[in-house]
Amino acid sequence: MEPVMMHRWDLDPVEAERLQRGLSAQVIRTDQLHDVRYVAGVDVAYDPETDKQLAAVVVLNARSLQVVETTVAEEQVSFPYRKSRLKAHGFNRGMKGGVSSMPSEEGA
Repeated sequence: MEPVMMHRWDLDPVEAERLQRGLSAQVIRTDQLHDVRYVAGVDVAYDPETDKQLAAVVVLNARSLQVVETTVAEEQVSFPYRKSRLKAHGFNRGMKGGVSSMPSEEGA
């Protein structure tokens, strides 16, 4: 599974906030899914003592809720910290390719 990049990640804080507002307007709030096989939880955090950003992803089998894969990334913050901006400012660089060993259709 490779992430689909739909926009630049090297944004300044104003651009990042504008992007995040635009993306939030695209959230679909109705159920449009049929056979969901996997679900994922994602969280991003900032540690002010080390000035690092941390992210974690956990992928679960939707039926059994067993953990299929996890990944964690950590890096120094390269822009002024503002709550909720880490997600919109390219932190996924550390995650790129991190969640990549999903089972094939036959193995699921």
